[in-house]
Amino acid sequence: MFVFAVGSAFGQDSATYSKTRELLLKMDRTKSDKTMKKLFEEGIERKSDLIRAIDDKEQRVSVNAQVIINYLSDAEMLAAISRSREQRALAKAEFWAPKMTLETETKILNDLGADLTEMILKNLYPKECHARLIGFNKDNQTALIEVIEGSVFTTGYHVSIRKEGKGWRLLSNNLVWNG
Repeated sequence: MFVFAVGSAFGQDSATYSKTRELLLKMDRTKSDKTMKKLFEEGIERKSDLIRAIDDKEQRVSVNAQVIINYLSDAEMLAAISRSREQRALAKAEFWAPKMTLETETKILNDLGADLTEMILKNLYPKECHARLIGFNKDNQTALIEVIEGSVFTTGYHVSIRKEGKGWRLLSNNLVWNG
């Protein structure tokens, strides 16, 4: 049996982790709920907790932590996901991962002087869609936006962007639901 040591190595007390873990258990990515907004907006402050949660024994906690980490695209946190994946592969242990991808090529979106949701719609979704800002992480200047296509049968996407210079870098653009 392979055991992952995650406890005090991150310098986070158990009270802080237990609160973050509770939020990760409640989080529902498909509903873009207040819990996800809180975790995204406080993600850098909760960095140690989110890294620790990657190896949580409960799949929902691990996957939701990785979702927030991927949306934030913080280098240290992304490296922690890679390390965990490698350690689990060596131990032949299961590794849970969310169904999402990060952009591999740098794409800077044209800031058309509009708000972020309008910018996303004009740059990425020219057909009839509407968008709303889920949250903004001030610590790393990253925004998470929900795009909804359709009115009766809808398709939902989450788009993560980061302010870089005078533009916004596309970090991820993922299908979240199709119904």
